[in-house]
Amino acid sequence: TSMIAVLGVACVSVTTARLLTPAAGTKPHIVMHLADDFGWANAGWHRQDGYAEVRTPRMNQLVKDGIELDQAYSFKFCSPTRSSLQSGRLPVHVNMVNLAPDVWNPDDPVSGFAAIPRNMTGIATKMKEGGYATHQVGKWDAGMATVDHTPHGRGYDTSFGYFHHDNDYWTEGISGFVDLYNETETTTWAGPAPMFKPTDGAAYGLNGSCTGEWAGQCGMTGPEEVYEEYKFKVRVLDIINGHDATNPDRPLFLCYTSHIVHEPLEVPNATFHQFDFIGTSAVGDYEHHRQTYQAMVNYMDGVVGDMVDALQANGMWENTLWFHQSDNGGPSFTGSSHTANNYPLKGSKMTDWQGGIRVNAFVSGGLLKTLAPQRIGTKLEGITHVCDWYATWCALAGVSVEDERGKAAGLPPVDGVNLYPYLIGQVDESPRTEVFCEPGCACHGDQRHQMEVVWE
Repeated sequence: TSMIAVLGVACVSVTTARLLTPAAGTKPHIVMHLADDFGWANAGWHRQDGYAEVRTPRMNQLVKDGIELDQAYSFKFCSPTRSSLQSGRLPVHVNMVNLAPDVWNPDDPVSGFAAIPRNMTGIATKMKEGGYATHQVGKWDAGMATVDHTPHGRGYDTSFGYFHHDNDYWTEGISGFVDLYNETETTTWAGPAPMFKPTDGAAYGLNGSCTGEWAGQCGMTGPEEVYEEYKFKVRVLDIINGHDATNPDRPLFLCYTSHIVHEPLEVPNATFHQFDFIGTSAVGDYEHHRQTYQAMVNYMDGVVGDMVDALQANGMWENTLWFHQSDNGGPSFTGSSHTANNYPLKGSKMTDWQGGIRVNAFVSGGLLKTLAPQRIGTKLEGITHVCDWYATWCALAGVSVEDERGKAAGLPPVDGVNLYPYLIGQVDESPRTEVFCEPGCACHGDQRHQMEVVWE
């Protein structure tokens, strides 16, 4: 017997509409925030006003000032979603497994590596063709076996983050290694590790920092100064504040892929104690898991708010489009220390139920009010997939979505479709009418989005 989960509903097709020119003919700044393991009911806009445990005021405001995407889909776990985002392919055409990022098959020089095949063109390469300054901060999890697999090899001018599925928020350790890297515009990855300089890949002076005066203070909680997500916040703010907003020929493309809310459950002291009432609540909170998770969500929301404030202060917000999506549903399965909440969706991360693959997503930004004032504060119910951002951003950058390098290597073409005409209201229905999740699971949609499950 096999299971086929049909999640949602009929299909419509639309013709490609003329792309409206963003403000005054300039290309928009684009910020992508990919959250990690962010549960559906852990987002404030999916809760009633005033619900104390969930505090995401800055993201709530972005939703109110933007467009909520109610039927946005990702893969059911980390690496395939990230591979899909960076390559524009559905996971079935790029990566469907969560291998360690250094896995490789010496008999296959193109696809014999974890995550994205070597010859696929990354979205940042496309954005650079369109004149963008390209930066990535946070979790990568899209391959590292060769230089081509790194963010730098995929087209990012700079990158600061880690390669694996997760690491420790205080020490950056994973499986006996310290996983935190700093790629700059001069990174070469030349020479063995002892020859590395701070600009040659290893994040010297930034990693493994819970030592010295901080030794013994880092566990489920600790000092913010050495918290990994704090370091990511500092970097994204440096990128925004350092960007030349007066040069319309070099807009910003910033991909912030936060570690939060993935395990381990760790958060700065001050944020943790804002949620002490959870630990003493009548329903209880096993080992403070729920308290820590909700505090982590709140910390992530604060980073988002600081980024928005920086874009506004730097005169960039009115020409910015902000994209948010989670890489999968929240983990709420047996044995998980996360205790995420996907209510009312059924299922969890690691499943093909809607709780695993239908995710928090929205589009916002100051430019959206100019391009589509009628869309502000609305909820779109057409199906979208994380791979569609590739084609959408290529359209905004004015470059072809075709991957000639991938084609030459015999790799599948880009699956993503351009959502821009749908987002701004040129068309009423999403150009995506279905998502093939994996063998045994497909999503089909009409505008009712009633869910039925078919078993065979």
